[in-house]
Amino acid sequence: MNFIDKSISVEPDSLVQWKVSEEDNLQAWYQMKTTRYLLFIFLTTGCLNSPKPAIYKDESYTPATYMEKGCPPIDKAWNKDDFKALTLTLQQIRSENKYALPRKESPASGAYFSKMLDESHLAFITDSTINDLSKPQPLLDLIDYCSALYYLYLEGDQPFQGFSHEITAIDIFLNRMSRASLQDAKRVRRQTEMLQEDYKDHPSLKEPNEQMARGWQNMTDGLFRSLSSDLGKIGEVYLHYEKEDMILLAKESADLLALSGKYFSAEQKSAILGQLERMEKDHPYIEIRKIMKTAAMNLHKPE
Repeated sequence: MNFIDKSISVEPDSLVQWKVSEEDNLQAWYQMKTTRYLLFIFLTTGCLNSPKPAIYKDESYTPATYMEKGCPPIDKAWNKDDFKALTLTLQQIRSENKYALPRKESPASGAYFSKMLDESHLAFITDSTINDLSKPQPLLDLIDYCSALYYLYLEGDQPFQGFSHEITAIDIFLNRMSRASLQDAKRVRRQTEMLQEDYKDHPSLKEPNEQMARGWQNMTDGLFRSLSSDLGKIGEVYLHYEKEDMILLAKESADLLALSGKYFSAEQKSAILGQLERMEKDHPYIEIRKIMKTAAMNLHKPE
């Protein structure tokens, strides 16, 4: 629904209903991401002293073989049913041979792994031609899908993540989901502000500021927890991952912070700055020290 086009019917009640529902779903995602990080910390406690790196061997299949086993076609758009079929099939494959899971940049399965995290899955989030009321459920489905993928590849009982490349790819995909959600939330916020100007006497908009403020606060709080979680991984459990993966995640996190940091409270900015400055000073990887230094400088800049 295009709320800016005055030639069509405007439904403020629907906009408020969508906004509250979407924020609830985003909160579910941010909570899942934070819980995932804490679970990893818990499972690896006692294994933090220089784990021996060992990326798993690649015994993955071709896309055709995955599809024969029940995974969705690589050449079509995926929906909720496809996500479910994929994760169920991969769970079965993992139970038989975890090395047969699709792998990032694998000669055999790289194309299929890329499809699993293709950014086309996120396109609906920022598509203004899609009815906003239809977005919350697909967003929640995507959150569930990402959570299932993460636990397929996570090796919580191992000191080093043999699926380091794949887990980091999922983390980066999730960061881009956060970026798309922020972009769409800003659009809805602008549209709601326009509605407030044009329909001041509409009964459903008597308290829109409170509803929008609550929803926006929930989203920024979630973004803060998500970024803090990623920075914690980069700064505290980096030895469990390939160096190149931590550098990639650091770059993605810095990019997301550049977009979202301006919306954080003073307290949240201070907490993030503390993480950045500790890594700028103490992180053993010079590449990450440089990334964190730039991120801290950007967060310090006046708006």
